[in-house]
Amino acid sequence: MNREQQTQTAPTMIYGAGLMGRAILAKCRADGVAPRCFIDAKARAINQVDGIPVLTLEDAAQAHALADNDAVISVHSHTFPTAEIVSRLHASNFRTVRTFWQYCDDEAWLPEIPYWLAPRFPWDSHADDIAAARALLGEPVSRKIFDEQLGLRREGSYEGLRSPDPRVQYVPEDLPRWASPMSVIDCGAFDGDTLRLWMNSGYELADFLAFEPDEKNFARLERWAGELGRGRCLKAGAYSRNGALSFTGGTGAAAHLDPHGSSSIAVMRIDDVCEDLKPNLVKMDIEGAEGEALAGAAATIARWRPGLAISIYHRPEDLWAIALQIENWDLDYRFHIRSHAHNGFDTVLYALP
Repeated sequence: MNREQQTQTAPTMIYGAGLMGRAILAKCRADGVAPRCFIDAKARAINQVDGIPVLTLEDAAQAHALADNDAVISVHSHTFPTAEIVSRLHASNFRTVRTFWQYCDDEAWLPEIPYWLAPRFPWDSHADDIAAARALLGEPVSRKIFDEQLGLRREGSYEGLRSPDPRVQYVPEDLPRWASPMSVIDCGAFDGDTLRLWMNSGYELADFLAFEPDEKNFARLERWAGELGRGRCLKAGAYSRNGALSFTGGTGAAAHLDPHGSSSIAVMRIDDVCEDLKPNLVKMDIEGAEGEALAGAAATIARWRPGLAISIYHRPEDLWAIALQIENWDLDYRFHIRSHAHNGFDTVLYALP
């Protein structure tokens, strides 16, 4: 793309002055262009970002003719439906409106933490696997969610997404309850939030093995487990081999493996540390390392056939690859999908023995 084309396709206004908006600003400046302003509801508190003014939508409309401007939505969040922002900006008569997905796809570019975004992903080459995974879903609700999430990842189709209910993540009310008393392997245990959720949902938590590599998260997890008086916490990530990997921490729930990370963490195979725990549930939310962690837990899962709650939203191929990985073990699991947050976030594969 030459400089003239870059200028034509660059946003003149960025909706959202958060981390993703600032990443788009840096991308624009690297291309030799700069937006006129950010648009953000918190504009009066933020005022400006790196020399670029931050305005409310109303103030931007007074300062500029919106029909002569191209907006890019930088909001990529689990808390707010992108489709509503798109409708609002179209109603404001911008010349063009692009979602964050569309901008990344047009530019073949990603920020540091992309989640399920993958510009120019080779979808056609995965058609057989996609069809095979969809066929594993035995209920219409799961197939519909699968189709919605596939459309979101493939075409950026936000409009058809259902309203999620975050309260039932890991405790879906329309699926059979987990076995109780619970004996859990929790990968990506954060500060024990999901373990507490199960206890608050009427489950008896008999024992658990909790993996959490981030130092700050682990300190809170270990303190809570000590007060509870049971369970074992490992300051490590679950993976397909034992060793150390580069890591970016200090980001709360989004701490993740990162080949360019500034620190390293221990990683362990579940099969090597499970010891005498007899798990009846395995939960994984580990920022895209779920497939690797499952590979390191294959013997444990084959032996005990626990229920599985595996996040499948961090990488585009996880939507189908995780189910196929489990199905290839021939353990007679039944597969369901539920999505518990906006815009594809917190989409979970529930595999029931």
